[in-house]
Amino acid sequence: MDRDYIENRMKDIIERNGLFISDDTEELEFDSIQFITIVIDIEEEFHIEFTEDNLRIDKTLTLGDFCDVVVSLIA
Repeated sequence: MDRDYIENRMKDIIERNGLFISDDTEELEFDSIQFITIVIDIEEEFHIEFTEDNLRIDKTLTLGDFCDVVVSLIA
């Protein structure tokens, strides 16, 4: 799975949960319920499990940051 595919799927998941992103450097702003729903959807999509450390807000400020975490879990 290449990074572009992962990023596009993640963008779809995030937008499906009510957030719209213009680029991967835009800071994500979500409430706790949106965040949990997005995390669950991403875990199901990529067959991964986030650890508590992976869910730190400073690691998931942008789509690019979030994608980095997912890529590291897939690798």
